[in-house]
Amino acid sequence: MPTPLPEDVPWGHQSRHYASLETGRADVRNEGLADIERRWGHLVRAAMPKAREEVEQAFRQWNGIVRDQLRNEMGLRLSVGGEAQSVPVRICDGLPRPLAAALQEFPDWEWLMLHRPDVEATVRGAQLLARHYDEARLTIGDAASMAPESSLIEVATSAKQLLERFEQLNAIKRIVDCQEDVLGGYHFRIPEVRLYWVPISIVSRLLGIPVDALTLVVLAHELAHAYSHLGRDIDGEAWNTNTFANADMAIVEGIAQFYAQVICESLNMRFPAARHAFETLLAKQSGAYTAYRDWLDSTERSGEIMRVAMIECRSRSTTSTADFESMVDRHRQQVKGRPGRARSGVAATSFDSSSGVQ
Repeated sequence: MPTPLPEDVPWGHQSRHYASLETGRADVRNEGLADIERRWGHLVRAAMPKAREEVEQAFRQWNGIVRDQLRNEMGLRLSVGGEAQSVPVRICDGLPRPLAAALQEFPDWEWLMLHRPDVEATVRGAQLLARHYDEARLTIGDAASMAPESSLIEVATSAKQLLERFEQLNAIKRIVDCQEDVLGGYHFRIPEVRLYWVPISIVSRLLGIPVDALTLVVLAHELAHAYSHLGRDIDGEAWNTNTFANADMAIVEGIAQFYAQVICESLNMRFPAARHAFETLLAKQSGAYTAYRDWLDSTERSGEIMRVAMIECRSRSTTSTADFESMVDRHRQQVKGRPGRARSGVAATSFDSSSGVQ
């Protein structure tokens, strides 16, 4: 099992794949892992021939809407006056190094990873037919052509045993919980957001969630990184890049996770699969990706608290999780008793994906 980087390694450390200045694809930087990357690319194309198209379509549909909501929720802009910061989003081939390393641990289970929903459906279908065996025979009208009831039970049992063995490996959590963004990446030194369609496709099958829903979750998370870093506040200030890169994982990932969750919840009436995808993915994550849940609770004015804490964190060049959590606690106390601010509706806006400016 590949060992994640220690928790005290900063979010933007040069060893992380998204700290690379290379463009156009995920970077495995290792010939052995490059073989894994090529193999999984072929496997996903064969099992999910429309996967890349689904990722691209989801991006086109939700990109402008997500950006618009981030601007409203975070109070930050990439365009201020006559100055604009471009953060394009690219759909990329390949596997980031941490994910390629995790996938190589399960060479005999590739087929099941990409067809897990089908195997689960086989269990349910064979059990259903066994329960209604007599009715099925009557419906067919030719008892000789019907498989024996015992065979249906054996199929269901075999498929269930495969799934149980796969669960015992804890493979899904070990693959998903890499402690590094592997479904997408905010390459902050370029800057650009990348959506890795092969990893998104693999994890969507592992978790049994739609590709387009998972794409929206990843897009929201990575764009939240971009806006928290480069977005200008009311004073025209952004997050210093070196300080941003040196911040603890829990700060940078916690802010992105918080706003990704906010967006999925706000879009729930229009696209409920996105919130389900976020919650399903979160259930397999740990560490920096779940720490934010202890900062605030749903009964508080969490949006206001997080926004002012984030702005203070940026302005004070804070890199310590403990210091950031103290800011959150202090602002929680300050907003108690204040009248709640009115929230305006968020409308979709058109967006030119080639410019990446909004």
